[in-house]
Amino acid sequence: MAQRNPFVFGVVALVIAGFLVVVVQGALWFYKARNTSASNACMNNIRQLDSALQQWALENGKKDEDTPDVAEILKYIKGAKMPDCPNGGRYMFGKINLAGVRCSIPKDNYFDEQLLYVVDEANKGIAGADILIATDLYRTDTNGLATTEVKYGLRTTTTMAIVSKTGFQTNAVELPMWGAFKIKLTRTNSAL
Repeated sequence: MAQRNPFVFGVVALVIAGFLVVVVQGALWFYKARNTSASNACMNNIRQLDSALQQWALENGKKDEDTPDVAEILKYIKGAKMPDCPNGGRYMFGKINLAGVRCSIPKDNYFDEQLLYVVDEANKGIAGADILIATDLYRTDTNGLATTEVKYGLRTTTTMAIVSKTGFQTNAVELPMWGAFKIKLTRTNSAL
């Protein structure tokens, strides 16, 4: 009986294992790309519906607390038809400037980032300042910067935040919906 070379068996096993790793990674990448694509399409639908909502409200003199008429809003969408969520969710309308448009699938609702810069009287960044927005707490880095999430589906023109740091006076500030914002804290008498 002929002896089999264990080296050949090891090389073949290594090649098969490498091939399986590549196949599994490719399948995972494809699955992630498909889910990301569907969520991006849903977020785009939310943006279009929200734009239609805002245009309808503006043209009809609606107030922030008014409840939208979905049939009227759809007239501002191409084809006057409610778009389909690619993940199987459904779109819901809240009060004009309080809830805007949301998808019933939470992961499809859009988040954006807002950069907050906390400074002292000399416009120098304050490291370690706490920023409380609703129930979310953010802390500034060594340069006084913090990045927060702004939920697209919650359409408020301003958001209240409480900014605090030991040795500085705590401030309650109204943050704009988008973009970067500078928050100035003043030192308390007990600060060095």
